[in-house]
Amino acid sequence: MENKIDMEKAKRSAAARAGWAKRRAAKAAAVAAKVEAIGVALPDDSDKPFITKFFNDEGMAQIYSSGLEYAFVGPTGEQCHAFAFCKDFLQDAVWSTLNKSKAAIYGFSYTYDKNPALDMSNTRLAVRFKGKKDLKEMCFKALAFLHALEVSFGMSQSSLSYGGDFKGDAVWVFTGDKKWMYSPPMISLYSLFIRVGLNYEGGDWQEHLGKTTFVGRNDKQYLSQAMPAIKFLNGKKVEEVFADEWEKNYPSDANVSYMHNNSGIACLGSNNINSSVNKNWKIKSIG
Repeated sequence: MENKIDMEKAKRSAAARAGWAKRRAAKAAAVAAKVEAIGVALPDDSDKPFITKFFNDEGMAQIYSSGLEYAFVGPTGEQCHAFAFCKDFLQDAVWSTLNKSKAAIYGFSYTYDKNPALDMSNTRLAVRFKGKKDLKEMCFKALAFLHALEVSFGMSQSSLSYGGDFKGDAVWVFTGDKKWMYSPPMISLYSLFIRVGLNYEGGDWQEHLGKTTFVGRNDKQYLSQAMPAIKFLNGKKVEEVFADEWEKNYPSDANVSYMHNNSGIACLGSNNINSSVNKNWKIKSIG
């Protein structure tokens, strides 16, 4: 009797595994169909991981405690600093690099001559979403979203690479035009576009912004504040809006608090950029 019961359990287990494999194959086929429809090649996570060395996690004071995290990746594949939910830490790291000064705020720290160097020839961002098993598919949607809008902002097309596995979670790396780092609002905008593009299903990118469901719990508010700036920047070259010299868009005398709290795309959209940050910009407010 016991052998018969064991055999029945084994059959049910085998049937369950077959059903799971069938559902997984169907999902993969659906993803492939979306790839073909949107026109973006899905990266292969069997490739050699792009990131050669991960950076240890650090405790930071952040609005988010879950969701998408960001970190710059250097030219040799090293992660430059700890993953952060708050994208404002990105402009702090660029400010540190350009001004050769330490940026430290809310538990985040980046020092230009101690941390791995940023890749200043590309905007190279690693992303992680703890526990999100379909991050690969979400990132390809974000990549398609970037491709839909980058020409409007005068940017070359971004690419996506498998970064590797860090603490049990897959990491993906977006590589975009270096001009996305040209000023604090632009790197803020690039990282916001990645996050709101995670559920993009094709079509007009501006329509997506108007109807998207939000991955980040505050993105509805951030996007509302940012929309005037997005509309203003659409169709313009960054050189028309910001200073000609990269360093002047991240002034050395703009302290890290202003750089972090008062320089992002939502601040530009609400005309709340600190005057120490935008003093060299050609256009200091958007009306």
